[in-house]
Amino acid sequence: MARRGFDVGVGRSYAEIEGLAASIRAFVAPGLQPAESLPGVELFERLDQMAVLLERRRIPLDYKVEEFPAGIDGETRHDKTRDRFIVTLAEHTYRGLEANDGRARFSFAHELAHAFLHAGVLLRLSRIPHEEAIALRRAERDHDTCFDSEWQADSTASALLMPAAGLELLAQVPGNLCTEVVSPHYDVSFKAAEVRISNFLKRRAQLTNL
Repeated sequence: MARRGFDVGVGRSYAEIEGLAASIRAFVAPGLQPAESLPGVELFERLDQMAVLLERRRIPLDYKVEEFPAGIDGETRHDKTRDRFIVTLAEHTYRGLEANDGRARFSFAHELAHAFLHAGVLLRLSRIPHEEAIALRRAERDHDTCFDSEWQADSTASALLMPAAGLELLAQVPGNLCTEVVSPHYDVSFKAAEVRISNFLKRRAQLTNL
């Protein structure tokens, strides 16, 4: 598998990511059931009421919308002056989130995953500028996929948006575990649903018996 990010120093398994995603979901959207769709823009605009805990340190979250170069949907960074993690979405991503667009929802979940999974890295580096990220990707081709920052964020975003427990419930009805059902049920793109269903079916027992 191609590695798009950098080595974060801590490897994650699919099962571990599933558990982490369930914890994040419970924290950011208390009471939300596995079969329910994760809130979009309303959750994004409530991030300033939340915080990440890192080694007994409480670091507030915040949100922002700004212009990015073409092809960049968002970024999560640590603001050292205010000591908080800021989940920033590109203007086009935010507009998509307002419209409940599947790609925009995945981009938001991806950035949210970075804040919770990679808090220590963000504290150390503040952010990974995109030009430096490209250099890092070229220089760090040898790390295993499970250590990759972007693979971890993508996998966590999938589990946040489409929990294994929810997919298991859908699967109880014959024919429901398909992109045509999962995509509109969880407000995700057909591609995201396709990848998630494939990974779920390969690891079904592992992901549903946590």
